[in-house]
Order: sequence, then structure tokens, then C-alpha cells
Amino acid sequence: MIKEGHPTWAAILLLHRHPQRFLSQAVIHCGRFKEETIVIDDKMIEGTIIEQVEEAMDFIRKNINVKFIMTGKPAREEIWDYPLEALREAIINAVCHRDYTVPSNTEVRIYDDSLIVWSPGGLPFGITIEDLYKPHSSVLRNKGIAGVFYDMRWIEQWGSGIDKMREACMKAGLPEPRFEEYQGFRVIFNKDIYTEESLRKFGLNERQIKAVRYTKENGRITNKEYQEITGLRKRQSTDDLKQLEDKKILVRIGTTGKSAYYVLKGRQRGERGSKGAPKGQETKEKATEEFKKYFKETAKGVVLEYIRGVKKKATLNWAWGSLREMTEHEKLSFDEIQNIISKIKAEPMRYLLDDKRKEKLKEIEKKLKAMGKEE
Repeated sequence: MIKEGHPTWAAILLLHRHPQRFLSQAVIHCGRFKEETIVIDDKMIEGTIIEQVEEAMDFIRKNINVKFIMTGKPAREEIWDYPLEALREAIINAVCHRDYTVPSNTEVRIYDDSLIVWSPGGLPFGITIEDLYKPHSSVLRNKGIAGVFYDMRWIEQWGSGIDKMREACMKAGLPEPRFEEYQGFRVIFNKDIYTEESLRKFGLNERQIKAVRYTKENGRITNKEYQEITGLRKRQSTDDLKQLEDKKILVRIGTTGKSAYYVLKGRQRGERGSKGAPKGQETKEKATEEFKKYFKETAKGVVLEYIRGVKKKATLNWAWGSLREMTEHEKLSFDEIQNIISKIKAEPMRYLLDDKRKEKLKEIEKKLKAMGKEE
């Protein structure tokens, strides 16, 4: 905590009466949103980072719902919108592992159907999003803070926090939290809006509720499968599925006919290479995967390396803009992917492409063109 007779940043953040005198960005900004632009509760939490974690949890408890269930035991059971232990883990990780040199606040955003914990700085070098879903070492950006949190038993130095969040959500019957690099790093918790209670409020009949349950368990449903589980004829089945579409519960993937299938709204992203996919879809998805692999292995890594060497704020903001552009590539269409490749080629210095990476880019571009012709 002391180095060459002076307190370290970790000591200031953990122990000083008012750390924000030295690091104004060392705060948690909490907000409850009705819509993206309508804020119904807002709080800027200062103090030590230990105090911030506790106050952020107080704000969350104030702004999410809880059900009380009588179990026959002396104490009633509390069921929150999200498991509190998972939310606490996300906030502890955010303040422990964030990059305090980035002039942005840690954020907690609460919406009607989701809760997001965002921290500046992205993942530590050498760790990817894919690594989080398998056993991985704990790479520490802030060793002093992590050491104290470990002694407090707030964290373990084995990279187990991600698994704790996932397990807590699955145990509560909620979707797994999503982990994304988005101008930093964020954890997205989602409510299960497809409960039987909420579906009845939509005016669904028993057949349709059964279909939604089937889709939740299997990821998708076809017209034929709907007929099989409900005993309806095709025309009635089509009418029922159309109603689910109109109520914005199901989304149809593909054109009408045998190739079409339905997924729950909000869960259609990431559908790839599925049986019955429309003609050309699998080809485009293969090309997209090639492009994603390129970003993971080269361009994204190059920009991350570049950011670490940047010291001026103006240049730092520009670098983060480039990183954001790259981390949003999953939303791009097949044609947009090819346009971005052209853009990278036109600005090699911006993406710091050396000869080896330029050759890799040509190779990927050639594959994309070949795959495009297969359609």
C-alpha cells in the first residue's frame, strides 16, 4: 500500500476519506431507466470503492422487484428479479478490474427487462470473451485492490467470478448473463420475460403458452413441430404462430415454407448454420465467422496493444472509438463486412497492419469473395 514513502493508488481508492479528490472517475454511476432517455432514479456513488459496492447494491435493491414466498420456515424466502449474489459479483469485479486511467465512471444501468454493469478498460491483455466460458487464470490489472478484496473474501484469485454469476442465474431460472467488450467491459443480466404469468397477460391461450415453453427449451420451433405438440391442423397452427408474431413474442426466421422457423424475440441473434436455414444463410455465416476470427487474432489485438501505448487523452478517445467500431462487428451484414475490409485496407496505418497482417487480410478477403459466389 506504500511505495517509496507514498500511498499507492490502491491505498487511496481503498482507504482515503475522499478518493475522488485524486481520481474523479473512481465512482459508480447508477441509473434506473424507463427508456434509454427517461431516467427515473439516478445516483452518483463516491467514497472508498468498498463503500461504493455496498451503496450500489442498496441502489439496486431499491430499484428491482422482490417476491416474498412463505415456505413454512421461520424466515420467508425472498425472490429478486436477479440473484443478488450474481449482481454483487459483477459490481465487485467491475471496481476491482476496471482501468482507472480511463476517464469514465463505472456504471450500473437498470431497465425494465435487464440490468447492465459496465466498467471502463475492457478485458486484461491475453484474456478474450471466449476464455471467460472455460477455466482460465485470473489476470489482475489492479493487484493492490485485488489483494485486499481477496483478504476480505470478496474475490478468489482463480478466475471463478464468471462461473458464480452464470450458476446463480441458471439456478434462479434466468438466462445466463452476457459478457461483452463494448467500449470497455459489460455484464448484461436479463429477466425471464417469458414466464407463464407474463404470457397470460399477453392474452395467450394454453396452446401458445405450450409453444413458448417448447421454444424456450429447444431454442426454436417450426410450424410442423407446433402442429405435433398441439394437435392442430396446419392452417390453425399458422394462425396461432402469426398471433405470436404480432404480439412480438416470436420472430420468424426465413421465408414461408419448410425452411422457416420461429425463435423468441430478443434471442434470434446468433442463430447460425441451423437446419432449415434459408438458402445462402450458412454461407454468409461461415464468411462472418472468418471475419470475426480475423478481428480476434489481428486487428482487435493490434488496436488493444496500441491503446496501451497511448497517453494523451485526445488520442486515447480516438483509439477507443476505433475499438468500439471493431467490437460491434457482430451486428454487421455480409456486405458491410466486405466494406469494412476495404476500409481497413485503405487505412493500414490506422489499424497498424504490417506485411504479415496485410497478407492475412488478403487471404480472408479472397475467402469472402469465394463464399459470396457460392450463393
